[in-house]
Amino acid sequence: MSYYDKTKLGRIISRMTSDIQSMREVNVWGIFNIVAWSGMMLFAAAMMSIYADWRLLMSVAWLAPVLFVVNRKFLKQVGGPQQVAREGWTARQHEHGREHHRHARW
Repeated sequence: MSYYDKTKLGRIISRMTSDIQSMREVNVWGIFNIVAWSGMMLFAAAMMSIYADWRLLMSVAWLAPVLFVVNRKFLKQVGGPQQVAREGWTARQHEHGREHHRHARW
C-alpha cells in the first residue's frame, strides 16, 4: 500500500504547505542572513585587525571554522528528531481539531 493510500489528504496538504513555507523562508531570509552575518564577520575582523593587535584577531579567528563544524553536526543530529516531533505535533493538532469539531456539533 502506498503512502498516499494510507495517509489522509488533509495531512498530506498540511505537510506540503509546511514544507513549502520552510523553503520560502530559507530562500528569502536564509540568503539574506548568510550575506548579512558574513558581512558583519568580515567587518569585525577588518576592524580588529586595524584597531587591535593582529594577535588578538588570530586568537579568536580560529573559533569560526570550529563553531561552523560543530553547528553542522548539531543540526544533522537534531534535524531528524525535530521533524518527527513536528509531525507528531501536527497530528495531535489535527486530532484536537477533529475532536473540537465533533463536540461543537452537539
